[in-house]
Amino acid sequence: IKLSKTQDISMRKKHVRTFLLFTIPPPILLGLLSPWIMQLAGGNKYADSWPILAVLYVSYIFYSYSNLQMSVVTIFGKSTEVLYRDAIASIVGFSSTLILILIFGQYGLAWGQLIAYFTLFVAGYHISKKYLNAETASNENKNESPGTIISDDPA
Repeated sequence: IKLSKTQDISMRKKHVRTFLLFTIPPPILLGLLSPWIMQLAGGNKYADSWPILAVLYVSYIFYSYSNLQMSVVTIFGKSTEVLYRDAIASIVGFSSTLILILIFGQYGLAWGQLIAYFTLFVAGYHISKKYLNAETASNENKNESPGTIISDDPA
């Protein structure tokens, strides 16, 4: 919300850095701690399944980035693009999860989730890049006026 209310680029960058500070390190830390978390939460019965938890934690990094990207797209008023991203990721995520469960069993579920979130990230990257490039070009055109362009050619 704060990201959309300010026009100041330095403030937007500050909000993005804060967002990333609270969304990237925790999944990494929890992924590293997942053997002990699984032991504490599930006991010996689930202790050997800690890699599933680690993959799920790491997958949230891609989810966080994709949310940030779609926030930018929504600020530009292109919320229908979010639906395209979600549709693509849903199809890829559902298909990959089903295939990976058939191949790897319970581990396939975590890898399928990672693929779905990574697909959200990649699709969101391409969508947000399109609008950010258009916005940058628009701002550059606004800043140029015929009276301020100075030719490098002295002749």
